[in-house]
Amino acid sequence: MLRQSRLVAMAAILFASVLSAPASAQFDILGGPSAGPSPDQVVTTSSKVKLSPDGQTGKLAITATIAPDWYIYSLTQKPGGPIKSKIVLETGTGFEVAGNFAPTEAPKQKKDPEAFDNLEIETHAGSVTWVADLRIAPGTDPSKLNIRGHLLSQACTTGSCLPPSPARFVAR
Repeated sequence: MLRQSRLVAMAAILFASVLSAPASAQFDILGGPSAGPSPDQVVTTSSKVKLSPDGQTGKLAITATIAPDWYIYSLTQKPGGPIKSKIVLETGTGFEVAGNFAPTEAPKQKKDPEAFDNLEIETHAGSVTWVADLRIAPGTDPSKLNIRGHLLSQACTTGSCLPPSPARFVAR
């Protein structure tokens, strides 16, 4: 019973230290908070719209550039493991995303027997571009189209991860 009490106390202290750490702090899973880069230094985004000649359809491309030695999880990461990345578009007028975003290059896949009970983990490193079909509403001036959003991702490196963080973009 004493051992169980100590374990509960240690878990409470660990949980409290995670909650009290600043959002920009890096959390070393083996040793607690430590100095390190902020999420906006590790993952940056860019975006672009490429319209068809008729101006009614096109493609929306979102690119994440990930710092060396870091990676993020895929948009299709299965539940029960790490936090999957997510592209979030602000509600706008004049356009509609038709379908899901798909990477131009498949994520790296690896089973993780230790941390996630042999779940297939999907990661991207270096850079990744996701593309989705786009429909432009009739009467919309394509030159005035601004699609705003963010990529919500958790950047990790060997032994540590940053808190999930949004990397904002505006596609014109």
